[in-house]
Amino acid sequence: EKTIGLFANTLAIRVDCSSKLSFQDLLRQVRRVVLEAVACQDVPFERVVAALQPERALSHSPVFQVMMAYQNFAGMGFTRLDAIPGLQIRPIEVDQGTAKFDWTLFVEDTGRGLAGVLEYRTDLFEEGTIRRLLGHFHTLLQGVVANPCQSITALPLLAEHERRQMLVEWNAAPEEIPHRCLHEWFEEQVSRTPETVAVVFGEHALSYAELNQRANQLARILRQQGVGPKVFVGIHLERSLDMVIALWAILKAGGAYVPLDPSLPPKRLRFMIEDADLTVIITQNNHAHALSQILAATPSDEGATRPASPTLLILEPEAYRIAQEGIDNLSHTTTLDDPAYVLYTSGSTGRPKGVMVPHRGVVNYLHWAIHAYELDKGRGTLVHSSLGFDFTITSLLAPLLVGQTAVLLPEEQTMDHLVHALVTQQDWSLLKLTPSHLELLHQLLPERDLDGHIRTLVIGGEALRGEAVLPWRRRLPRTKMFNEYGPTEASVGCCVYQLPVGDPPPGMLPIGRPIPNVELYVLDRFGQPVPPGVPGELYIGGAGLAIGYNGQPALTRERFLPHPFRNDSRARVYKTGDRCRYRADGTVEFLGRLDRQVKLRGFRIELEEVESLLARHPAVQDAAVVLKDDQQPAMLVAYVVLRASLAENHHNHHQGMQTARLTPGELTNTLRDFLRQWVPEPMIPSAFVCMETLPLTSHGKINYQALPAPTDLLSQETPVFVPPRDALEWQLAKIWEEVLGRSAPIGVHENFFDVGGHSLLAVRVFSRIQQVLGYDLPVAVLFQAPTIEKLAGVLRHQGWKAPWTSLVAIQPKGSKPPFFCIHEGTGDILCYRELAQALGPDQPFYGLQPPGFDGTPPLTSVEELASHYVREIRALQREGPYFLGGWCFGIYVAFEMARQLEAMGQHVGLLVSFDTFGTALQSSQNHSASHVSLWTRLTRHAAHLCTLSLRDQLVYVRTRLTARWQGVMREMKRWVCRFCFALKKPVPQKLRRFAIAEALKIAEKQYTPQGYPGRMVFFLSRAELNPYHVWGNLVLGGIEVHDVPGGHLDMFKPPHVYVLARKLKECLERSA
Repeated sequence: EKTIGLFANTLAIRVDCSSKLSFQDLLRQVRRVVLEAVACQDVPFERVVAALQPERALSHSPVFQVMMAYQNFAGMGFTRLDAIPGLQIRPIEVDQGTAKFDWTLFVEDTGRGLAGVLEYRTDLFEEGTIRRLLGHFHTLLQGVVANPCQSITALPLLAEHERRQMLVEWNAAPEEIPHRCLHEWFEEQVSRTPETVAVVFGEHALSYAELNQRANQLARILRQQGVGPKVFVGIHLERSLDMVIALWAILKAGGAYVPLDPSLPPKRLRFMIEDADLTVIITQNNHAHALSQILAATPSDEGATRPASPTLLILEPEAYRIAQEGIDNLSHTTTLDDPAYVLYTSGSTGRPKGVMVPHRGVVNYLHWAIHAYELDKGRGTLVHSSLGFDFTITSLLAPLLVGQTAVLLPEEQTMDHLVHALVTQQDWSLLKLTPSHLELLHQLLPERDLDGHIRTLVIGGEALRGEAVLPWRRRLPRTKMFNEYGPTEASVGCCVYQLPVGDPPPGMLPIGRPIPNVELYVLDRFGQPVPPGVPGELYIGGAGLAIGYNGQPALTRERFLPHPFRNDSRARVYKTGDRCRYRADGTVEFLGRLDRQVKLRGFRIELEEVESLLARHPAVQDAAVVLKDDQQPAMLVAYVVLRASLAENHHNHHQGMQTARLTPGELTNTLRDFLRQWVPEPMIPSAFVCMETLPLTSHGKINYQALPAPTDLLSQETPVFVPPRDALEWQLAKIWEEVLGRSAPIGVHENFFDVGGHSLLAVRVFSRIQQVLGYDLPVAVLFQAPTIEKLAGVLRHQGWKAPWTSLVAIQPKGSKPPFFCIHEGTGDILCYRELAQALGPDQPFYGLQPPGFDGTPPLTSVEELASHYVREIRALQREGPYFLGGWCFGIYVAFEMARQLEAMGQHVGLLVSFDTFGTALQSSQNHSASHVSLWTRLTRHAAHLCTLSLRDQLVYVRTRLTARWQGVMREMKRWVCRFCFALKKPVPQKLRRFAIAEALKIAEKQYTPQGYPGRMVFFLSRAELNPYHVWGNLVLGGIEVHDVPGGHLDMFKPPHVYVLARKLKECLERSA
């Protein structure tokens, strides 16, 4: 037809780039596919899209996102037009300003060769990335021309200088590893600082010499038991001085220690003992009986022969024999390549795997860490994690190699002890935390400046986000912060990223660069290095590698591979399974896992192990376990398919029939109890979902992406909802809902651990119970009383009663920010009731009354009152802006509260003074205490009496005696109050207001205000008052004055209060 326009049609090409193809094979395949597509070119691309119906999105085009456009202008005859006289042809490049696809490669046959232009989306790619990509394309073409017959997976992408950069330059330069084992290094330090305190636990401590001597004595006993190189010894001890002594003793004897955490399930401990073939287990009296029962149980593998039981070395009865041994250092028989410890991690085959780590790897890491983390400076380290995590090696062993002190925190309420140590003591050398602990500790620590308390903060064990570090960076501006990465198979840490000064960027933070003598390689699935920005799998080589997995040679060969870039046949690399990529500067970013291993609260979990254990239960036919980390808190969810008979009963139960053998809640508890025999608490799913079948992929494997969200099905697995029935249960329910992040209400019969709770959240629950209810309980109570009903019963049994609080909700309803008003000079807040009503139902109004009305000692300083009230209002309103007011004495406290809030970085939206301009401050500033003697007072009274008539003299004497008697009575009341305070008894009800008024008088006299950077609004009922005289120099943000009707005592009463309310409302709305 006689029309013009663009008649090009888009052809979608699908190509198989399998590893078996050579480039020539690929070229033939592409030619065939293109010819087939051209044969169907009359079909518009829009019709193809309509037939396929792909998921549409505005961010990208359907079906494909990369286009190649081949333009053969020379072959189309345009060049012949040059022969026409007077006709000139020249191309014009048009920049349309937009990219239709992620990439579009335009290739033109110019007649003299091929020329190309690459168009790309600038919101996806930087110019430097595209230039690197074009360079890699050029290298690829050169490789094709040089050898078109080779496999496409072997074709080069990196230029030689890029390859050298990634394989050599981006790995740290080798350094000499100290040629000494851990215990030899420790003994050298003992000789330098024998009298320095090495380790502290509670009120007990050991010097370096004492620790070394006691370890030598125990090591000799171990040598007598046959312990030497490549012999494994179990440590079945809680965190204590004995644990540290046992660790060094095992290493000195030549053996390797195997941590056996007493809190682990018995069957898991049994497996570890059997798998490690332990010769000796060091334990204590309080664990000996339970350990003996574990050893007497049947083997963990059914049908396996019972191995020889290890010797139990119980420290208490053996104490005398140990003390008779020599205290000198033993001869050394260990080499750097011998194992130092064996740590058990979760295994994908359903059985834990023991990672054997040699002295060489640990020595290399600690040699680097001591210098990088400056562990020779400061007061020492805090040890709060289990010995079963290599995470602990940094804070426990590193300080003992440079003469520092390791402070062991008790396992009961560890986080509380950690908070106390960080708040009360400064200059800690190092603190090492997981991101989960980082967030929890931030919530538990009081909001105060911690600058100077921690020199180095190391975060590891999980992927780290900038949002988690941000509050710590602001509280610890001078602290060095590191993101440390390293699987157990690579000796604690192999890669580190030091956070720059200032606020970190949001999102995932990089894991950095390798430490000395460690090599990192990001490779594709064919073992070839990938360019920067391209995801691949991380491989680790060098000095930090583990020996392998104890008793699992096949798994060791699978994960520890021959080194692809060295000629040394003994060199290996560890295949991590971590998906990573290089940045342009050589920094490594962690992108996730390539398998189904997950990290939860720093705990490494192979989901296949949990699935395998669930499948062992007779009620379960099939199981799938996933980590739901798209919600907070993250949790494991198990999807189970019951065996046929049980599934029918389960279905009948939900139809309202009574034939079920187990209710859903009972089934959940049964499965959870079954898992508790085998795995630690972090590996137990928080929710169980029963399904008829598990969704499958087209290949017949479980489709984990198609598993439904657990939120809609959890109600099937929980008891009948019973709401809180009294004030105590209501308070506990609110705390649980807040900590667990639940928008739906929690019933009093629901188990804390069944609704997403775990040990770290339990610490937060009891912290909130202490803050809100004023009751301090050990976290272990939650295991005996895991429901709201049971926990409330414990509190009642312990004598709990509804706690007294300073914060009183005068009018709690409304959508606006609350207004907080502080009491006047006697502690009364009832005066604000009519003002709260006059402000309307949408304005929340809270009064603050002073401590002491419950009989406890009242506070006697404005600063203490302000600090107490700030805590109270922040428990209700976590963040600003805050709206504060005070009448009479109350304005001094409100003023100090505003100062303290601003110092915390919180914004005060409005500070209001009702009819107070600071005469007390003025008089206290001008007051000079003077003592008038008794003789002087009597002389004055006599002189005055001489001027009066007899009648007036009698009235005067009676008035003075009455005043004196009232003074005596006041003094007697003071003594009664002091007596009650001294005996820690409540003040009698009739004297409580008196005690409070006296305390507030003292507070008012002693208060000296400092400058406040904000603005202050005064509502004055007397025109003669001028607040600028006293407050002008203190309120740096300016003063605003409003005149209101009524006197000092009547301004809060009708009808005057309505005028006050209208003006206050205008100020609140303007400030909001």
